[in-house]
This record gives sequence, structure tokens and C-alpha cells, in this order.
Amino acid sequence: MAAEIRNRRGQEHGYPVHQFGKAIFPGRPIKCSIITKWIAAGFLKARKAGRARVVAADEVERFRLDYCLAEEACRILDISRSTLSRWEVEGLLQPVYGKRVTPGAGFSLYRRADLARLSRRRTA
Repeated sequence: MAAEIRNRRGQEHGYPVHQFGKAIFPGRPIKCSIITKWIAAGFLKARKAGRARVVAADEVERFRLDYCLAEEACRILDISRSTLSRWEVEGLLQPVYGKRVTPGAGFSLYRRADLARLSRRRTA
């Protein structure tokens, strides 16, 4: 019940960073420190509300449409996680945010447009 209220409030007023980490990828919570790094890198837009940063609901949808995590990238490309890692090393695909691109990164973040381009190239 409380989660539903928080989710409804987030959709109306925006998500504080700590709630956004739970809402952005259902079943895969993201730490606040990672969200803050995404904001600093410009992948995610947030506004200040007092001392907190708040991510608008429409920004959540834009982010989901533009980016995905490694697990979803593997599903989109129909490959294993090890193949995805190998492609990163070979330079076939680079995450916009990840261990090989950003020191200290916790999650690899992929641009969906890059995945679509690579998928089309594989089927051609």
C-alpha cells in the first residue's frame, strides 16, 4: 500500500533520487550514488527541491526509452552476457556508462539506438 502511494506521488510530483533508484528498472534497484553519477554525466535530468534532487515522471519515461541495462541489452540482441562483454572488448558496442568507460561505474548503461543499429547490422 505504501509503495503504491509513493509511486503515485512520484508520478505526480517526481521521484526523489532514492525512490527513483527503485522505480526506474523494476526488480533491479539502483543505488543513489549511481543515479547521482548519471545526473552528473547528463544522462538523466533532475531538479533541486530543497536539498533533494527530484526526477520528473516524464524524465523517467524518456530515460527508459533511451537507455537500458546490460540484461535488457542481452535480451534485445539475443546474446549472452559473456558475448556482450566480448563485444565491448572488441569495440563492437560500447556502453555510454560502464566499467570500461567510466571508472568506478556500478552498472553498464546502453543506448537503445546503438543496440538497434547493431541488431540491424547483424540481420543484414
